[in-house]
Amino acid sequence: MQNMNKVADAPLLRNAPVPKVTGKRADTVDAGILQEGRYVVTPKIAQQIIDRFNYETQRPISRHHVERLAQQMAEDVWTPGSQIAFGVLPDKRAFLVNGQHRMAAVVAAGRDVEFQILLLPAADEAELHALYYRFDAVQRTRSTENVLQSVGIADQLGIPKRLATGVYSAGVLIALGFRYVPPVKRPASYSTPDGKLRLAEPWWEYAKVYGDIIAEARRPNIARKLMSAGCCAVAMVTLKHQAEKARQFWSEVARNDGLRVGNPAKALAETLIERSFRGEEGAHMTAASLAWNAYFRGDKRTALRVASISQIRVLGTPYAKG
Repeated sequence: MQNMNKVADAPLLRNAPVPKVTGKRADTVDAGILQEGRYVVTPKIAQQIIDRFNYETQRPISRHHVERLAQQMAEDVWTPGSQIAFGVLPDKRAFLVNGQHRMAAVVAAGRDVEFQILLLPAADEAELHALYYRFDAVQRTRSTENVLQSVGIADQLGIPKRLATGVYSAGVLIALGFRYVPPVKRPASYSTPDGKLRLAEPWWEYAKVYGDIIAEARRPNIARKLMSAGCCAVAMVTLKHQAEKARQFWSEVARNDGLRVGNPAKALAETLIERSFRGEEGAHMTAASLAWNAYFRGDKRTALRVASISQIRVLGTPYAKG
């Protein structure tokens, strides 16, 4: 096995230009970042990478996770050569998008550790975001919260993060045509962050409208359940295809104020209050569709019988046929 270059404990600059590769010399740290290749990273350099090059919207470091990795390094059972990656913008600013826990573990263990350094070009900050959430770390995966935080969609639209999460998952339900399909049988792209973001993309404009409606809710538990993926899925398609009637319906559900018995909006609000729906696949989506369909037809509904439905209909939309 060839000898790996050891990174000198020279100070790293803060996002200086990436140097031209001149072999596998490690003295280029003075220019601001490591070159691509296999290197032994010292604790001092690892700390500087965290302080000066970490991607700013990374998830918080988990102390427990760092301790586990550091223990492996300290006991010499860590497998050398794992990859850490930096996204590099056109202006040569570089950001660590994969490997912050391993860098923190090097510091905690006080050991020199060998890594494979990868530099990935990013055309702009949006592509930098994508580089971050596409990485599946060896020990941990990006959660929905991590993905949406990196994209910043909730802040851009001024909607609750819970609602952004609901719409992110609702895109898949809508794409499946409101049919229940086990996750293992869904198209592979429906399970990746990029795939889910693409499916959610057409619905963000309606999420903003829905967020304003939910803000009218008088009870927090109704607001929370209206932000579930199932309710969001029905809300998105009705707000798109039946804008005026849908705004009225969802506002009545959210406020649940002085509604007459038999109003489907009241039936849905009370169902959301009374039932947890934990462990019931598609229950929120089923309840929301039953109430909406009755409201759309002008029927009275005092209660909603929520059972397992393989194909859900949403009247007044392209999903009206079961």
